[in-house]
Amino acid sequence: QLYAHLALETVNRSGMWRRRPSPKIVERAAERALELAEPDAPARVRALVAKVLLDPERSGELAADAAALAENLGSDGLRSLALDAQAEVALVGGRYSEALAFGRARLALPAGIDDPGQAYVHYDVLQPAVLLGRFDEGRRLARNFAEAQAQLTPHHRMHGVSVPPEIAALASER
Repeated sequence: QLYAHLALETVNRSGMWRRRPSPKIVERAAERALELAEPDAPARVRALVAKVLLDPERSGELAADAAALAENLGSDGLRSLALDAQAEVALVGGRYSEALAFGRARLALPAGIDDPGQAYVHYDVLQPAVLLGRFDEGRRLARNFAEAQAQLTPHHRMHGVSVPPEIAALASER
């Protein structure tokens, strides 16, 4: 479990490091987690998602495996992680509608998943929405993101404040 959490949090929150660890170190932690985890363990989902986020261009199958296992385990927190991985694979593959669908499915999960990073789900959905020219949805998601971030640290609040003007700029608004 520790290797899986370490790999996932390192790749998912890369800004927390003064010097970002080498992707090879994160890859080794994820691989070690997969070696040690039982086939149906939550640690396996986390390790698979970490591997996907390290290299989403070549990780479609891993994302699908993480999603299937998360579904079997019945955990909304794990489902959210797996949907994030699937959305990232679709996003980097230029499949924006698919990324948006995964993001919307993630947003539809019950509120209160026990992770402050869950506030980023609004931002993650916002990206494909804006790429598809859905600026009204993007503005709504930006407001939701700002509201969620306002409950966190000053660092997070800064991110929340910056996103609505970014969307306005992308939509060529004044």
